[in-house]
Amino acid sequence: MISLKGPIALLFPGQGVQKPGMGKNLYDRYPAARRAFERAEGVLDMPVRRLCFEGPVEELNRTEVIQPCVMTVCWAAYEVWRESYGLENVQVTAGHSLGEIAALAAAGAIPWETALVLVKERGRVMAQAADEHTGGMIAIVGLDEGQVEHIREQASAKGKLWFANRNADVQFVLSGQIPAVQEAERLALEAGARRALILTIPL
Repeated sequence: MISLKGPIALLFPGQGVQKPGMGKNLYDRYPAARRAFERAEGVLDMPVRRLCFEGPVEELNRTEVIQPCVMTVCWAAYEVWRESYGLENVQVTAGHSLGEIAALAAAGAIPWETALVLVKERGRVMAQAADEHTGGMIAIVGLDEGQVEHIREQASAKGKLWFANRNADVQFVLSGQIPAVQEAERLALEAGARRALILTIPL
């Protein structure tokens, strides 16, 4: 047990962090985590433990599977924290994308069970949209927003392309049709981007 003083922020991730084995250490070591996993399986009516602990990765990477599984691990981690350290010093909860819903649950705005139902439906709708409209994403690092907007405009000649995320002053994500995403990669590297990475995170 460690002593934590001062204000604490609990931060929760979005999809993209998933891998077979996630949450297994928590499940094996802490009864609070086991209860969260077991409750989640009942709410979701899906084999969350098998998917999180064993995969296979091809199944785990489906967005309708990733989202409830990552949310379950967030819940398990939260319960372990709550029982181990308490919540007295927790001043802020926050998350990225999917993690925003976990942050709402951790803040007490919605029950964790409701969060699970929400992300299961969110994943289903996103998977359906991705099946109907295939596309991709690219992360561009090292260029400012004006440069990335110019790249987006040029690459849009190859297909539809939009700003998806503004993660930092020099880190942006574009999403759209595959030919436009590939053209944006070429243009970004030509413009001197430190990195232009076409993302393999399932949509």
